[in-house]
Amino acid sequence: MTDGRTHEKGMDTSKAWTIRVEESAIQAHTFALQERDGCFLSAHTKLASFDKMVRLSTPELAQQYIDAVADVMKKRHGEFVHLSVEVFGGSGRRKDFDDAVVLARMREQNFAPNMPPKLNAF
Repeated sequence: MTDGRTHEKGMDTSKAWTIRVEESAIQAHTFALQERDGCFLSAHTKLASFDKMVRLSTPELAQQYIDAVADVMKKRHGEFVHLSVEVFGGSGRRKDFDDAVVLARMREQNFAPNMPPKLNAF
């Protein structure tokens, strides 16, 4: 059983790309995230803290995810929400990538956080 995260043998996991969220409409949880350690996008399209941010293997995939989810994020968090690709140096506990979850969400156009994507669908 897989949870949609990949850690392929020989893949460099010391560097990952994530998506920073800025200028979202201020809500209590958004404000707390922005003030603490930053506000990021999770693999399940939620606003997340540093430890739950999406980790992707390439900057191109991160940009594709931004392009796919931008309209949804604007509806949820205001017209001025800004998503940007950011390199992450790999410190922290997580060493795996969320590529499979993100690719499945984009393939299905499923950006509802409460609806998990079908990871094994082809």
